[in-house]
Amino acid sequence: MRRYVDSVNRGLGLPDDANLVSLLHSSQWTGYGLFSMKYISEKNLDYKGICLDEQTSLSYASMAFLIALVKGMSMINLKKPKALEDEDHIYTLLIPSQFASFSFASFLNVATNRLSGKTDVAKEEVEDLINLSFKKRYWKMETSLKGKDSELFIFVLKNIISDILGISLDIDTTSFTLQAKKEELIAATPEGITLTEKELETQNISIAKAVEIVLTKYDLPQTRDSILNDIIQYRPDTKEDSLRAIIGQLHRGSIVSYYEGGLIGIKGKRYGRGYKVVDRLQKVKVQA
Repeated sequence: MRRYVDSVNRGLGLPDDANLVSLLHSSQWTGYGLFSMKYISEKNLDYKGICLDEQTSLSYASMAFLIALVKGMSMINLKKPKALEDEDHIYTLLIPSQFASFSFASFLNVATNRLSGKTDVAKEEVEDLINLSFKKRYWKMETSLKGKDSELFIFVLKNIISDILGISLDIDTTSFTLQAKKEELIAATPEGITLTEKELETQNISIAKAVEIVLTKYDLPQTRDSILNDIIQYRPDTKEDSLRAIIGQLHRGSIVSYYEGGLIGIKGKRYGRGYKVVDRLQKVKVQA
């Protein structure tokens, strides 16, 4: 099974198996309803039915491997924490690839410690547990949960907890999605910049605050066009005229400084001897 997981998640290629090669190129995949499935486990996949249609006798694990290749999903193997000998089952699951860097095994250990033996889990306990998924220690390779993926992530996490721990959690998806967007915004905000609670709640940052965030991220002053390109991720509807006016206000308020060559930087930040402060924003010289 390990070679299947490596083949999918690490791009090591297809194992030397004639049946798998033949099935991989089957024209029937679209008829099995697989492409609408965002989470696949032994409990929700009729792999025996697929095998019957394809006239083969593959195991679930082999079938999951094929589906992962066809759909571009990631494979994970999990075990029930603190399982008894007769419960020592390995769960082979298919999940969206953007969640492959999340440590579901570590999360399940914590969930088991907190929920074990409970028949009724309080709303506050559920929120405290689920909010742990925002912690950096559960994400590998400096990845994190994106706000746009939060609803899908909860769907996957709920199913994993249900399939392995046998616990059905009532999770407020709307609240979790809002928190995910807040956490993403906080993570993208450089140190030294403080967002108000209203900005976090509404995800609506002022153009002035967006300018500060963008300039704080860079070690060198930036042109107005460069700032505009970066601001789009915080304020997609920002217009050039609005940005020009806000930068002027920030300069008059001693928040930013102008530098030779049409550059703008945070006032007081050290950029090196090669950058001279000027009173007016100069035009950027276009290279011939």
